[in-house]
Amino acid sequence: MEKIKHWITENIALSITSANVILLLVLFINKDPFDLLVRTYEKSPSFFKIDEQNITKILIKRQGDEISQKELLKESLGWKLQFKGRKFIAEEDRTKQFIKAILGAKKFNIVSSSKEKSKEFGTEGIDAFEIQVYNSKESLGKLIIGNTITGGNGTNVRWNDGDDIFLVEENLKSFFGRGEDDFFINKKFTPSTVSSSNLNSVKLVSGNEVKYLLNRNGENWELSLPKKLSIAKEKLNDLLNKIISLNADEVIYEENKLPALTSINFELELKYKKETDLIENTVMLKFIGKDEKSKSYYLSSIPEQVLYRLNEYQVKEILNFDLKKLE
Repeated sequence: MEKIKHWITENIALSITSANVILLLVLFINKDPFDLLVRTYEKSPSFFKIDEQNITKILIKRQGDEISQKELLKESLGWKLQFKGRKFIAEEDRTKQFIKAILGAKKFNIVSSSKEKSKEFGTEGIDAFEIQVYNSKESLGKLIIGNTITGGNGTNVRWNDGDDIFLVEENLKSFFGRGEDDFFINKKFTPSTVSSSNLNSVKLVSGNEVKYLLNRNGENWELSLPKKLSIAKEKLNDLLNKIISLNADEVIYEENKLPALTSINFELELKYKKETDLIENTVMLKFIGKDEKSKSYYLSSIPEQVLYRLNEYQVKEILNFDLKKLE
């Protein structure tokens, strides 16, 4: 002790400086003004280290079930879903929410490090889902989705077949529809951001006969066929809103299981352009029949040849529009 006192007396300036440094460290640790020492879910590392704009593909499948595999593909005009040998337009909002959720999943709370617990936590077996994220060159890893906790506020997951089982704070299964086949398929025939004010033309053909051709003319519209007629936009509001709101009830994968249909032959063509679009977009729909029992119409998109079912309420007025309403 005497030696220490002597050293302090001989080195008073250094002693004061050292004491101040120690006090500052104690204060810093106690206050932690920059939250450097706080470990929270938000500050924990993410499983996938990539920005959303750099993702090119996401694979989703049930563990051990190759048939269930779906691919979300980033293309020049937006996201597509490839499934069962076909490619569908992906629903934009659901795709973005799903990407945000998996990129936001954090390595924070480990609930088990025993591989034997995988089945108990749902991260192994047919009820588990595998999510793989790709950049332009390679897979960035595999997130195995297990059980959601009671109340649905968290999900058990494993990373790259490791033993650690993490609890993430989101119900991740809800963001990919728990594997439902058509969850990501856009059943609306125009993007959700398109409104009736973006429509430029509507054409309905029955067989070889044009039932009506409507073209935008400035703020108003013009009936071009079967006759020419200028139309105030207010007279078309109901029709245009019904057209832009068309939303399929179901995507049909197996055409051989269709019910008996009353044959009909209509083609509906829509052209629209948003302010952000460089070119005009076209939607072509071919109505092929009606199920009188369920009051449903069946149609396919052109050229994708994807088959859809819509209820009668959505399409009846479009197919049987009374041109006298415009006079």
